Amino acid sequence: GILPLDYLQERLNQVLMEKKKESRSGMEIMNLLQKEGRQRGTWNGKKTDNDFYKKIVDAYEVKNQELIAENADLRALLRSMQVGS
Repeated sequence: GILPLDYLQERLNQVLMEKKKESRSGMEIMNLLQKEGRQRGTWNGKKTDNDFYKKIVDAYEVKNQELIAENADLRALLRSMQVGS
């Protein structure tokens, strides 16, 4: 069925809030990795550096996939609205 407009606006607000959090999540990822690095002692050698960067990239990839899915959902919602009106 057709979704009510206020539901869609609510959904868009949630997404915008997520976007604001998104810019902070990058920092959180860095902080987490730095903490973990301190627990393991100093970063030494190329192997550890590679692991470090791989972790960062993996974390961003996951986030990115979530956002892509989210965007697809929203586009579908908007299309269904346009069809309904």
